[in-house]
Amino acid sequence: EVYKNTTKTIKYKRQLFCEKCEGKGGLGSFNACMKCMGSGQHKVTSQQGFFFVEQILGPCQECSGRGRIFTNPCKNCSSLGYIEKEESFAMNFPKGSIFKSSIIQDLGNHLDKSQKPGYLILQTTLLPEDGINVDQEYNLYIDKIIDPVAGMIGFESSLKHPDGSNLKLKIKNKISHGHIQKVNKRGLPKSESDYGDLNIRFLYNTPNDLS
Repeated sequence: EVYKNTTKTIKYKRQLFCEKCEGKGGLGSFNACMKCMGSGQHKVTSQQGFFFVEQILGPCQECSGRGRIFTNPCKNCSSLGYIEKEESFAMNFPKGSIFKSSIIQDLGNHLDKSQKPGYLILQTTLLPEDGINVDQEYNLYIDKIIDPVAGMIGFESSLKHPDGSNLKLKIKNKISHGHIQKVNKRGLPKSESDYGDLNIRFLYNTPNDLS
């Protein structure tokens, strides 16, 4: 898929303000949260010598960080003020999209009714595959297992490239275990026309019962 234009379905969850309570977490009157004393923060105070140190560990769990508790909490959002909704959309990824970010407006969280939705940030990466490694410069590293005798006298072989093609390999000289052969511009696509390099590492297939 990296070597061609492809369309993927993006599925994700985002937080949207509860329409029933308009993101407030409840209806009607409310009182200050006694657990956080209206601060909305979970604080812990500890003494260190003659000093008291206050740490903020996150939002107050009792009031969900709002600092207030409604007498009629919203059941639709469990008084959180928002609901989680699963979204999906189709997105085209042209050749060269790997290791790049896409920032999409209005598809992020929307917790405040008076504000616009946030951004959705997509980071494109690769699924791991045995025997194949890549780097951030779009270079491709593939291991090729060969017979030790072939490594001593030279050989002809082929390599299945991730783009679906077959590369013909012709080694005339002796190569050692771990030898790396570089093939220019046969790595991952940086764009529609530019590519990284392919590095083939030749490894001897040593028999287990060799004594």
